[in-house]
Amino acid sequence: MIDSIRILTGFSELVEVYATDTSGLALTGLTDLFLRIRRRSDGLYLDWADDTFKSSGWTTLNGALTEVDVTNAAGLYSRVFDTSLIVSKALDDTYTVIPIQTPGTDARLTDPMQIKEGSFIDDIVSDRTHMSVSYDDQITDVDMTVWLVRNGKVVTTGLTNATVTWRNPDGTQLFQSTTSTFNSQGVARMQQTQTLVNNEPYYAEVAVNDGVGTVTTQIGVPFQA
Repeated sequence: MIDSIRILTGFSELVEVYATDTSGLALTGLTDLFLRIRRRSDGLYLDWADDTFKSSGWTTLNGALTEVDVTNAAGLYSRVFDTSLIVSKALDDTYTVIPIQTPGTDARLTDPMQIKEGSFIDDIVSDRTHMSVSYDDQITDVDMTVWLVRNGKVVTTGLTNATVTWRNPDGTQLFQSTTSTFNSQGVARMQQTQTLVNNEPYYAEVAVNDGVGTVTTQIGVPFQA
């Protein structure tokens, strides 16, 4: 069974490989250890020279590993795999990282591993805004609460403003509402008088600034009145 880890979309991962001889003793000073990376979605292999996955014609199919610390971590080698550099990558892909030795054959290496990029971890950890909506069709009132999450936690301090830009399915703006008032839990409330069409697939761009910067998330807001 291949071990796997999951990282945020566009993040990098430091891959570490342990090399020993057949008796289990750490091997140091090796210069022929590499990583080869296969993309599961299409079976292509990474060309380290231009960060493109290919079926042939690689300039650098094998990315060289660097010895970490011959004194304190004998036998340990590493290399960074940066997914933000990948050209024309697929969303939420999985990469199989294969340690190899070439041309030598004397090293026993760490087993291949899988790096899974994106998916649910982006929603858990990524900086993003959130919104809850209710609608009263008797008074055509749209009631919105919005908040900002950074590193998996709701931001409650330093908040300066929040803006909701509500859009029709074709992208045209229906209305925009802004506030600089937040409660102690970091939640801003906005109300807008607006007639909405039942079961229309609206969406909204929700932006919150906390002094560090503005985070904008596009959120679908289907509803039934």
